[in-house]
Amino acid sequence: MLGSVCLPAAELATPAKASAEGVTWAVDPKEWDGWKEDVVKMRAARKEQPMTGTLYSEEVKWKEYHDENQSYLADGRVLNLDFRAFSWEKINQWPKGKQLVLCYEVGRGATLFDPETQAHLPVRHMFDKDGNTTHLIDGYIRSLDAVTTYDMMSATHEGVYLWKVEIDRSVREVLGLKHLPAEVRRKFIELTGVRLNYCKMQASFGGKAIHADISGTAAGPMVGDYYYYIYRDACFALSRLADTYQTYDRPPEK
Repeated sequence: MLGSVCLPAAELATPAKASAEGVTWAVDPKEWDGWKEDVVKMRAARKEQPMTGTLYSEEVKWKEYHDENQSYLADGRVLNLDFRAFSWEKINQWPKGKQLVLCYEVGRGATLFDPETQAHLPVRHMFDKDGNTTHLIDGYIRSLDAVTTYDMMSATHEGVYLWKVEIDRSVREVLGLKHLPAEVRRKFIELTGVRLNYCKMQASFGGKAIHADISGTAAGPMVGDYYYYIYRDACFALSRLADTYQTYDRPPEK
């Protein structure tokens, strides 16, 4: 890989202060964080360390750009990118096989890194070669190679935390749109609480059902995995609309 780093738990980002009255943020700085020390150990034990400054990275090769914001990699994955700081015209000129790096870090989120220009293009959404939604958080959690019951539970705690970080990232982006109508904004802020209430209640129900059915140690990792996918789905419900809600960043047509 291009470098290595193991970020201590203290360097994992906490949410910024609420940028709008009434917002319910997914990340709660007061939540229990006892899993982080174990996750740091698992990061350090990885045989392949990620690019410096990231939690996870993959070297990839470019294929081509298609209309409707579809950036194809040689391995078949398709990326939906944020072009506000780096135009699609630039990547449309990239040669096939160009070496790039997919990165994940808490501060920037998922990005496509161009070593030549040192540019990080935010990855809003990503599909695998079969058309299934995927994310670098999934790759990062797998890279921890959690085997023991306790490690598996720590890894899923880490994953849930990162999905919450991404939910908050999307919320900040939407609330920062310049022409977001007042009523849409009001309902979206209301949604931040409804979304998290649903996640908590569904996770609680699922966790109790799993423990009622399974009395062994496998129940712990299974509950964690269930929580992970609840918040993952909530994150994707926002990210798949990224191109669409960008309409609110432009003046309405008269």
